[in-house]
Amino acid sequence: MVATRSFGSSLRLLVLAVLICVSGTLAAAPRYASLYSFQGGSDGANPISFLIADKAGNLYGTTYAGGTGTFCQGGCGTVFRLRPPTREGGQWTETVLYSFAGNPDGYYPSSGHLVFDSSGNLYGATQFGGSAGFGNGTIYRLSRPTKPDGAWTETVLYNFTDGNDGGVPANGLVMDPAGNLYGTTNDSGAYGQNGAGTLFELSPPTEPGGAWTENTLFSFEQIKDGNEPNEVTLDAEGNLYGTRSADNILCTPNNPRHCGTAFELKHEGDTWHMRILHRFTGASDGSSPSSGLISDNKGNLYGTTVGYGGNTNTTGMVFELTPPGDATEPWTETQIYLFTGGTDGSAPLSDVIFDEAGNIYSTTFYGGDMSCAVGFGCGVVFKLAPPVQQGSSWTESVLHTFGEGSDGQNPFTGLIRIKGRPLYGTTADGGGSAACNGGCGTVFEIVP
Repeated sequence: MVATRSFGSSLRLLVLAVLICVSGTLAAAPRYASLYSFQGGSDGANPISFLIADKAGNLYGTTYAGGTGTFCQGGCGTVFRLRPPTREGGQWTETVLYSFAGNPDGYYPSSGHLVFDSSGNLYGATQFGGSAGFGNGTIYRLSRPTKPDGAWTETVLYNFTDGNDGGVPANGLVMDPAGNLYGTTNDSGAYGQNGAGTLFELSPPTEPGGAWTENTLFSFEQIKDGNEPNEVTLDAEGNLYGTRSADNILCTPNNPRHCGTAFELKHEGDTWHMRILHRFTGASDGSSPSSGLISDNKGNLYGTTVGYGGNTNTTGMVFELTPPGDATEPWTETQIYLFTGGTDGSAPLSDVIFDEAGNIYSTTFYGGDMSCAVGFGCGVVFKLAPPVQQGSSWTESVLHTFGEGSDGQNPFTGLIRIKGRPLYGTTADGGGSAACNGGCGTVFEIVP
């Protein structure tokens, strides 16, 4: 008996050593930690925007609801900061930098990206509120305090009128080197009631204290090429890239039309020219692109869809768009990964990011633990490793599966990556607070 136990113990140690040394699976298991759980009161609730980090490692983001504003039931949303602990193993500290009142400062901050300027001021959008008309959204600036731990100051830079300028800026912003802001709206534009939003530029004043100037660069029309635009990306030449979601009534596997587009808005002198890079067709290549686009060093674009993918059983995909050799030719779409809707995740709503090795990271809103959320799943954090040989498949790894615990549920946005540090993200729900139905959301980190 002693010899048997000794042999069995030695065998287990040998197997463990082989797994660690050869595959690295056990040694390199992803490490997940919840940094903060929102309580749904003055601290905010339901973070649906990307995080952004400053040079000191502080994280900034917005919550859709919560805060001290009484105009909205459950609060009008917040802008918050999370400070890392001063010692290893300590707690992150949340501070609400601004709590939206509803009017005239706006309410329900948009999803997508906040941006910093060179002075450390923050810029973002609210989907509703403001001083124009019925409150069709705002672009705001939060100015950094002049004294340590002083109050941040909110200034509304522009109020959307729901006219030719559009309304409901539901996505994030990008900023060019000159300080101009670019973004999209979901409603109206030059087509009036048939409009499906705009792509706009907001330029800073030429004199201190002057008004910012809005310029509608393009107006989208309903149904034609889909519906509302998602967030845009700016390249080094000042061109804008983005996607437009599908008309989910008209786009079906049997009618692969109006299933969304990827587009370029090219800047040439004082004019802008729209070019459709790819039209999604539903059952054959995906539908309802849900994210902005990112570029690799070869000029290829990457994004996600939440639609049908390669067949009616899939629930979203990650795609690549490759530019043609001849600028007049169409771009080539490649399906990088088709989600099955099971433990691998489903409904990738957000942008993807790269690391130096070319791996792709992001989140899915559903899928994962299929016992969570009445069988829909509460989402996953995933990694896609590029093929070893050209033409072979990318490999998906689930880094974390969200469940019914305190780790959060349903990540609405993707991840941010800071060199030498973990990946950071948010979940819209979960986290354990009883103040919100299903929890008020979390901020998390994960080491892949």
